[in-house]
Amino acid sequence: MKYWRAVTDDDQIFTETDSNWEDVENIKELSFIIDDGKEKTVIALPKGMDSYNQAKSASMVVGSKRVQIESRYISFCQRNITIRVRIDEKTNNISIEYDEPK
Repeated sequence: MKYWRAVTDDDQIFTETDSNWEDVENIKELSFIIDDGKEKTVIALPKGMDSYNQAKSASMVVGSKRVQIESRYISFCQRNITIRVRIDEKTNNISIEYDEPK
């Protein structure tokens, strides 16, 4: 199981399994939890960034109603630079992506 966990300025904890991202405001800490039942890994982003985001990349076969999540990421933005930590759903490979300021 993979999911994000956010901690707000008033120390409330929200996770992907119990909250919608749109309902989480004033995030001070964001992390990924990867739990395969045997081992739990936490990837935490730096605290106090300008903004935090999470998203998923998915695909769907035309004519099918089945959506398959291919990867998910959490990211932060600081001084117009975006850093993403992406996890591949099939392989669990982790990559770090960087967007330069525009």
